[in-house]
Amino acid sequence: SFNPYSELILEGNGEYSGEVPENQLIFRIIPKESENLNLIDPNLITVAFSEKLTRDVDYSNLKADMESFLSNEVEWIGFNTTRPPFNNKERRKAIALSVDTEEILDYSYYGNGVLTDSLYFPGYWGVKNDGDSYPQDSEKAAEILNKLNYQDQDGDGILEDGEEKKLSLEILINEGNESRKLAAEQIAEDLGKAGFEVTVRQETQDV
Repeated sequence: SFNPYSELILEGNGEYSGEVPENQLIFRIIPKESENLNLIDPNLITVAFSEKLTRDVDYSNLKADMESFLSNEVEWIGFNTTRPPFNNKERRKAIALSVDTEEILDYSYYGNGVLTDSLYFPGYWGVKNDGDSYPQDSEKAAEILNKLNYQDQDGDGILEDGEEKKLSLEILINEGNESRKLAAEQIAEDLGKAGFEVTVRQETQDV
C-alpha cells in the first residue's frame, strides 16, 4: 500500500515463482529531515536519506553506518559570453585557471561531491570523467592575462587593459544558499589574487 503523506508498505508477492518473503518493508515519510536524527538510535527507523551537506557531522555521533553516493545534481557557473570579460575565450580560461576548485569542494561543500569535466556525473551512461579540465594554475593564468596586455598600471592590485579599463566582473547567486555563497566568496578571493575586481551579488529569486 502507498500513502504519499505517510508511508509505503511492500509485501511479498504471493504469485512469485521463487521463495516469497514473509516480512514487510515499511518506508515512513518523515516531513522534517531533522527528526531522522532522533529516530535512528532508538531503532525506530533503519534507513534514512539525507541531502544535507553537513550530514557527516550531523550523523557522526549516531550508531549508524553512512554511505555517500553520486546524484544527478550539479553546481556550475554560467558565463555571459556576450559581455566582457567573458566574450574572450582566453580570458575565460584565465578565470578558470585562477580558481581552486578543490578548496571550494572541501570548504563550501564539505567534500560532498566530485569534480567533473562535464554536466554529467562519472559513469552516467558510460560518461568518463577526467576531473577539473582547468585545475588551478596561477602562473599560467597570469601568463595568459599578460599576453592579453593586462597590467596593474596604478598599483592597486587590479589589472587594467591598454585603455586603463579595470578587469572586473560580478558573480550573481541566489539568496538563501549558504554553500553557493561560500563558493562565490572563494571564487572572488581567488580571482582577486589574480588581479580581478570581483563583486558578489545575491538575488532573492532563483538565478
